[in-house]
Amino acid sequence: MFYLDNAATTPVLSAVLEKSLPYLNEHFGNPSSLHHLGVGAARAVKTAREALANMFHLSKENVIFCSSGTEANHLALWGIAHSSRLKGNHIIASSIEHPSVLRTLEALQTRDYHTSLIRVLPTGVIDIAHLETLISEETRLVSCMAVNNEIGTKQPLEEIGTMLKKKYPHIIFHVDAVQAFTKIPLLMKSGKIDLLSISGHKIGAPKGIAALIFADNISFSPVILGGGQEHGMRSGTENVFGIVALAEAAFLKEQKRESVFESLIHYKQQWLEFLSSECAQIEVFHSPAVLPYFLSVAFPPIPAEVFLHHLEAEGIYVSSGSACSSKKTQISHVSQAIGMSPYIAKSMIRLSFSAKNSLEDQHDMFRRFSKAVGQLKELI
Repeated sequence: MFYLDNAATTPVLSAVLEKSLPYLNEHFGNPSSLHHLGVGAARAVKTAREALANMFHLSKENVIFCSSGTEANHLALWGIAHSSRLKGNHIIASSIEHPSVLRTLEALQTRDYHTSLIRVLPTGVIDIAHLETLISEETRLVSCMAVNNEIGTKQPLEEIGTMLKKKYPHIIFHVDAVQAFTKIPLLMKSGKIDLLSISGHKIGAPKGIAALIFADNISFSPVILGGGQEHGMRSGTENVFGIVALAEAAFLKEQKRESVFESLIHYKQQWLEFLSSECAQIEVFHSPAVLPYFLSVAFPPIPAEVFLHHLEAEGIYVSSGSACSSKKTQISHVSQAIGMSPYIAKSMIRLSFSAKNSLEDQHDMFRRFSKAVGQLKELI
């Protein structure tokens, strides 16, 4: 099996499972309980919280655990929008954000909030000049993903954050870092990013755990009320197993971030050379902003779903864009935003790599890929 769908989800790392598994059966206490099982669970949560906070040079109070990147994004936007300490009813996001951001904006519009979407250039990078034209005195928050989940383009966070803090210091800057965490540096202590969303299952932790990281000067309203867990910002019994796993996976991945990045540059280059020489009919989305973790290709007029299943038959697992919306038949909002032709967009699939993808396996993988493409040619 050749798994090239790491942007959708990743397998749990063995070391992560070993570290976290005892919190499902042996150290299973509720962190709110006062007996030793509860105290032990609470200690594990505290240790994990401190570990994540230290990665961003923040205190443990600046980390809120939740169930998913979707929830973290919703908490950031909804919590800021409904914070009584802030003024203004205007929120801005890029036009290629994850649906968890875009749908939240739509919901806020029904509650008398004004929203705007930033244009995106054909390279997949947002138009900062357009962002500046959208900002007004009523703008409360700007939300921009660090790395796009469909095409893998890295956004100029440093430039955006610097511009906002210099010209519009009252505006909160939220970053969806679900696809970027442990892939690229993410600095919050510089003061340019106010809120950051991360998710466990993209980095070798299990599904069902994520976190919202926020700067010292940020306050927002809770979305889930109840027993007051997570500093009162996200009530509900803590997922101790997931929390321990998230912190461990983050630690392991961050240690190897630079070496993996460099190795995947070469790995992706081999793919590009193979496609250019052996699969001339394949269209490749090119942009300097795309990380080496991502490669988007199309074989028009073959539909993406057909392309995907022919590769699956050869043991190659890929995705037709975002896993959160891949079952929908329309062209993705990301493809539309970058001006991709519908002819190509309907055929586009996403390959997303990880450290487990090695050069040693590529010869066999390329052989299988070529076989699938040969079968598809017969359908045209």
